[in-house]
Amino acid sequence: GFAEQQGAFEATGTSTARPGYDSFNVFTDSELKFSGSGKLDNGSKVSVTIEVEGDQNGTTRIDESWLGLSGDFGNFRVGTTKSAGALVSHGAPLPGAIALGSPDSGNWIIRPTNNVIGAAEGTNIGGGDNMKLTYTSNSFSGFKVGATYEPSSANANTPGLLGGTAGVDTQTMSAVIGYDSKVGNVTIGADIGYWENHGTAANTMKSVRGGVKLGFGDITVGASYLDVKDIRTGATANAKDVFDVGIQYASGPMSVGAAYFAGSSPQTVATAGDDSVDKV
Repeated sequence: GFAEQQGAFEATGTSTARPGYDSFNVFTDSELKFSGSGKLDNGSKVSVTIEVEGDQNGTTRIDESWLGLSGDFGNFRVGTTKSAGALVSHGAPLPGAIALGSPDSGNWIIRPTNNVIGAAEGTNIGGGDNMKLTYTSNSFSGFKVGATYEPSSANANTPGLLGGTAGVDTQTMSAVIGYDSKVGNVTIGADIGYWENHGTAANTMKSVRGGVKLGFGDITVGASYLDVKDIRTGATANAKDVFDVGIQYASGPMSVGAAYFAGSSPQTVATAGDDSVDKV
């Protein structure tokens, strides 16, 4: 597991037209991880992972909880875990304690409530821990493929409520292909993935993402891009473009770097302009 405590100082606007947040904040993020594995007679490996949140804030106490089966055929996960698109993804390196696409950044810079770009917005496809079936292949000549099926977005043991006028849940399918290799002292990583959500008109969308990461000795550079579009004709509520780019230098336990993250989403016809977020 892990435990980290963070504290920061920020300066915010003093206008009475918006909420006034204190300049100093401190919070903790901790998690206990339990895992075990064993081998079957045919050589396949069975494993189980359970991650328990250790903080008082929030209502979620179990994060990931999944059963794994791996062998010459690849790797299967069943349970609350990441999708294949998130497991195989590449992007900007993490320069510092808080990733720009991490929800932790929202603890310091408060997102306006009317901005549709989420505080945890990133370029991954399927980074959430809903119940799903995920498959990733073993590496072959540097390539790896993966796919994920999420029957329902509901946090329940019952079947997803997807049809009829009362249907409110969302079903997700995704696929990804990645590549990792090393040529001399240069490491190369890249991926491209596709993802579809099917549910209510407001939650039916498709997405394409791609990323690349290159390592030159102690220096790593990377970038990734995510494009989301609504599938229903005339719908734009979920449309957005997100990208990140960064560079990092690491020597032993120390590292330093810089990254830039940007996202934008068009609004409805009745609302002028786009919602956008920039982070450095």
